[in-house]
Amino acid sequence: MSHADRTPRSRRRACWFKVNEYGITDVLNPGKFERLPEVLADDFVDHEALRGIPPTRDGIAQKYTMLRSGFSDFRFEVDDLLEEADRVECRVTVRGTHDGDFMGRPPTGRTFVVSSLGIFRVKGSHIVEHWGVFDQMAMLGQLGAFGNGQT
Repeated sequence: MSHADRTPRSRRRACWFKVNEYGITDVLNPGKFERLPEVLADDFVDHEALRGIPPTRDGIAQKYTMLRSGFSDFRFEVDDLLEEADRVECRVTVRGTHDGDFMGRPPTGRTFVVSSLGIFRVKGSHIVEHWGVFDQMAMLGQLGAFGNGQT
């Protein structure tokens, strides 16, 4: 019997809901970062490290505040969501328009659309860990960061 078979379906459904319907739709997409404590545990750990940003709940707020300042329409669209035991795997399309300063670069008006993968571990009613892969090179290329003008 797999671990997923021993985990009640209602529990797995709650994990899915916490990541998708609540975390992405109600908190990250509208930029309501003050609501992160409703979604992320006090001891939350983000394994998708960014230099200079702590891998904590406060770090998530810092990271998405930075992104939102450079891309006011920054958002996730869920493409696939899989659940097993206490994990939710999520493939999303991330998009935004560079309409504010971002990492020392003035706004260009360019848009980006990239894929991202995330794995979330849920315990109780909160997300406690996240592992993610975000295609930063594709994003920067679409924004013209490499000077080739390609999108």
